[in-house]
Amino acid sequence: MKTSKIADKIVKAMYRDFVETGNESSTADTFVSMFSDEPAHIVYAAIRMLSADGFLSVSYSDNEPDNLFLNVSSIHECDENTALKKGYSFVKEIRSWF
Repeated sequence: MKTSKIADKIVKAMYRDFVETGNESSTADTFVSMFSDEPAHIVYAAIRMLSADGFLSVSYSDNEPDNLFLNVSSIHECDENTALKKGYSFVKEIRSWF
């Protein structure tokens, strides 16, 4: 799986957890086990990518990602994307009526 696809899934999972529980943090080990069919260094690369793009704040232990924190910008972007998807689905439904 591509690193960018893993990164997308990490953000979605963390956002879903935030919406359901209010929890804004997780651990890198959670995602290494979630993507057990991928090497750990690929998952770590996805986490570093998200950190570089400003979606996550990451604390490191022994030069590896350890604790992950969802940034406000990623919450906002996920909210916005969800609203766009709902709007698109609504427009699609209206179109089908005609």
